[in-house]
Amino acid sequence: MAFFIRFWRCTVRLDTFLRALMRDYRLRRTLLELSIGLLLIHVTPVAAQTVSPDGWSSRTVQQGVQVLTPPGLAMGSVFTITVFDPVGIGAATQDAWLASRADADVAAERNARVEGRSAVSQSGTAIRSSSRVLITPSGARLLGVYFSIDAGSGQARLVRVLTSSTALLREHQVVTSDIVRQFSDAAASTIAATAQTVPSAITAPSVLTLPAARPPASPAASAVGTEEASRISSDMVVRTPAPRRSAIRAGGAFVPGMYVGRQIYTDTREVISEMTLWLYANGEYRQQWKGSTKDPREGEFAYDPSTGRIDLEWGSLMTIVNSRIDPNVDFAVMGTNLAGVPSLLAENDRGFHTMLTVLVRAGANDRPAPSVMKTAAAAAEVEAARYKHVVEPGRGVQDAQIAAIYMHSEMRQTMGLSFQLGVTSTLSLYLLLNDGTVHDGVPVAPDEMDVATSRRRDPARWGRWRREGNTVVVAWDQQPSTWGPLQGEPMLKFRPDEELRGRFSGGESTAAGDVSSFSLYGVTFGAGRTFETDSRGGSGTGSFTQTTSGTSVQTTRDDHGSVTTASTPGAIVSAGRRGSDAARVGTYRVSGWNLEARYGDGRVERHPMFFLDADRDAIYWRGKVVTLTKTAP
Repeated sequence: MAFFIRFWRCTVRLDTFLRALMRDYRLRRTLLELSIGLLLIHVTPVAAQTVSPDGWSSRTVQQGVQVLTPPGLAMGSVFTITVFDPVGIGAATQDAWLASRADADVAAERNARVEGRSAVSQSGTAIRSSSRVLITPSGARLLGVYFSIDAGSGQARLVRVLTSSTALLREHQVVTSDIVRQFSDAAASTIAATAQTVPSAITAPSVLTLPAARPPASPAASAVGTEEASRISSDMVVRTPAPRRSAIRAGGAFVPGMYVGRQIYTDTREVISEMTLWLYANGEYRQQWKGSTKDPREGEFAYDPSTGRIDLEWGSLMTIVNSRIDPNVDFAVMGTNLAGVPSLLAENDRGFHTMLTVLVRAGANDRPAPSVMKTAAAAAEVEAARYKHVVEPGRGVQDAQIAAIYMHSEMRQTMGLSFQLGVTSTLSLYLLLNDGTVHDGVPVAPDEMDVATSRRRDPARWGRWRREGNTVVVAWDQQPSTWGPLQGEPMLKFRPDEELRGRFSGGESTAAGDVSSFSLYGVTFGAGRTFETDSRGGSGTGSFTQTTSGTSVQTTRDDHGSVTTASTPGAIVSAGRRGSDAARVGTYRVSGWNLEARYGDGRVERHPMFFLDADRDAIYWRGKVVTLTKTAP
């Protein structure tokens, strides 16, 4: 464990060093991410202004071509706005003319090459836009954003924005919008004639898409399309500025269902995995990767409808969580995409790569929630293990036939990554009869056991016993000549008409990976042979997860329901489930080794029941050991 901690600390230091070393890389990576997303240039209606904004430098490189440069550019940074005088476009359409001019502009840069291009998009009635990613002879990667503005009389004006950084593009997008808006407002007679539509037309974003180097495979045709190779999903817009959560309208009512999509590295566009995530209304999830031979990951999640934040507990391997350290680097939000379809978008910085997860709802859940399936599986397991050699109560093994019931308990300890400790116990019962036979287990109230049928159909659980001094030894029928001591201690049966008073309780805990859980249970006995059961428990991530992801997910439950809480950067998100108070109270009757419990909802259960020792302050109740913790008045 000490080696693991030292390795973890070294990894953190190395990661910090690499982050500093790769700052310039991140700048270039941001531009590359445009090839898998959409860049939004927001053009808003403002008053006309001069072509040269305050503080900007302006120069005329040739007749009809003006270049504007902002102040304070860092060495090596590029940002220019070039304004061309209107020219006639002849018989060409605005779209065709803009595409042709953009290609010609790149070609004019000697030995430059185009790495990516977008289709022409339209904003309003007078503005078109497109983009090109070009590589210069020196290897620099630049982004050119081109606007075509209808100047009337068969003419169009070209405005080009050339930048080496999307951060600069965001910083100066207002000035860019003002310039584009000025020319469209001054020259487009069609806009002037329809002044009522100008705000909505101009405010609507001009979307520029850049195609991916290769179209990713589609996990589900209904969720991811291939007609636009640039899109991660057919209707999911991923855009700068980062974080790309602005690609969806985060928050709102939670929509359960099956969410399908993929995880990719944003810099290389490599598809890492294709995923299906089932989200259930009860706060549970199931997560499965395509082609994986491992069991699906399951657990609980927390969702905040006001912010859209969603956090899956540890089983998701921290790919869908919100970082407490830097929520702009590691985040996960739900909402609706631009097509109005419920979607999930998450980003996880892994040092050398940033993993982007985009999931779109493909339909209703096609399988039950994990807890429902576990309940059904548990019921099937119980049915398979149910002791079937029974007769009507009172017609089975009589008290006079029972020599003793022995119980053996084995404790087991576990430890998690955050040094959580778990303690569980395994109980083994043995029924010793006066005829010298022994049965492995007391699966039902003894007076319901059909001994004759059990011996005939289940001989492996039967054997012989005898006393050798103070020790009981047994030889099982499968090895009749092999005698050995019987592990355990003899239990004590109830006296006739004996009543219990007070609360008896017990508990256990587990620790696996960095998730620990606990379970506490009890039963309170009152006057008139009444009882009321209670239980509570919970599970949660440990300090290792909190340190590495900045997120903590905790679940608590009791007889009234459960609550899952995820603490994320600056927020605590909770999701609750209500339970039922029914079937917890009733009356009981003990006869010898047999318990009969009658519940308020009409159920009747029969189990073996006894004291563990002469102190009579610990009992075997419904398959568990509970100890007196509070004496009734």
